[in-house]
Amino acid sequence: MVIKMLEWAIPLIIGFLAGLLPNIISNKYNEKCLRRDKQEYLYESITNWYNRFFGQVQYFILVLDNKIDWNQYLDYKLETNKESNFLKNEIIVNIYFPKISKPLKELTTSMQSLYNFIEDEIKESYIKGSNISLYKEKVVEKLIVCNKLFEKLKNDIKKLKI
Repeated sequence: MVIKMLEWAIPLIIGFLAGLLPNIISNKYNEKCLRRDKQEYLYESITNWYNRFFGQVQYFILVLDNKIDWNQYLDYKLETNKESNFLKNEIIVNIYFPKISKPLKELTTSMQSLYNFIEDEIKESYIKGSNISLYKEKVVEKLIVCNKLFEKLKNDIKKLKI
């Protein structure tokens, strides 16, 4: 009786596995492709996002050097901020790559610190008519910190296991 049951059960099990196994392999492959696509998108998007930030700070240095005025800087900043995908980047990191959420947070905190320094302290001095060129060294120091954190984040993204 047991042998009779095995005669029909074994082909049934083999058939089930034969149908299931390619499906499992296909799903793993599709998941790997999706993660690779998200990783490539994230690398490109964060690089573009940071490059816009870097360009804005470089443009701001022209204000510190008295080569342009604050309004010209603001016009440039408004123009370059139109294409921000930061929220999408944050979602991708949280869903697919939570390992890099800390380096992303460190970078954004450092960038925000520099923006706040420009928009609060330096802007106040500018409005008062003070010599804001004295702030250039501190802006450059803060930008160097941002650059190091950005390079670390880029390397962390490259090292992500797919």
